[in-house]
Amino acid sequence: MPPPSPFRPESDDPIARPPSQGQEPGAALRPDRPWYATGVRLDAEDFQAEQLYHRSRLAEGLRWLGGCGTLTGLRVRWQEATPASGGTAATEEEIVVQPGLAVDRFGRLISLTRPHCLRLNPWLAGLANRDPWLRQRTEGDTTLRLVVADVFIRFLALPRGYTPAVAAGPFDATDAVQPNRIRDSHRLELVPRPREMGMGEGLPVDPWAPLRTSTVNRWQVLQDLILDGALAGNPPPAEGPGEGALRNRPEHSGGVDPSALFLARLEIPVAPPGDPPLSRLASRRVTVRNDLREFLLSTPALAAWAGVPARSNP
Repeated sequence: MPPPSPFRPESDDPIARPPSQGQEPGAALRPDRPWYATGVRLDAEDFQAEQLYHRSRLAEGLRWLGGCGTLTGLRVRWQEATPASGGTAATEEEIVVQPGLAVDRFGRLISLTRPHCLRLNPWLAGLANRDPWLRQRTEGDTTLRLVVADVFIRFLALPRGYTPAVAAGPFDATDAVQPNRIRDSHRLELVPRPREMGMGEGLPVDPWAPLRTSTVNRWQVLQDLILDGALAGNPPPAEGPGEGALRNRPEHSGGVDPSALFLARLEIPVAPPGDPPLSRLASRRVTVRNDLREFLLSTPALAAWAGVPARSNP
């Protein structure tokens, strides 16, 4: 196992770091461009500043040109358990997220190159206090017990390639190491929703709704939305302490990281109450709502929507 890393996956990415006290709002997304001259000594900070400048420019361009959400793939589906058969081993029930690409609220790319799974029954068993999550729904003569949960994905920076380095700071060591690569990765989370939350609550809000429903002066409505910052669906930065940080949106209630992207809402039928832990009701399917998320439309997708005959594939 590699030693503890000085890079903290939850907060180390400078693009997502709020400006410190005294900096202007949004300073974390507007770093200075490094300038070099002959005879000037360079250190790690210079190279990190170079990377940060180019990464932040790309991220901000993606963020404001398209917003945040799913570009392609990332379909969430329920995979039921299968018993062992012949030489085939049994498989457990899972929530599967297909490969795909998304842009988060900071403009960072989140890429899944292979399917990823969330084990459903161990997750249910981990809900020690089930009362806040357990809800009921009547279907004919049957009372169905449900747990509603949301699937989120968020950007994660993972240190890799540890290599020997001169110890820095108040240390006396000759075997210090530092990572020499940072991999842009991700984390999937399954978040339960309290039974008091309605099925239409805690979901991404459409910032363009006034334009979609407007029948007159649509150009004026569009201008006002752009001038008010509706582009990218990001509320104005908070004022006061921590200004420049992302505000929570409705889907981030309950302590969800505000940079996380909502992917799907699940309705999970569970077995009749008994002794904890909760377990699945095997006779009922898990309902997956992929249509509630935010989508980013590529130029080929918009052309197809408009009926343009030109075709384009990457």
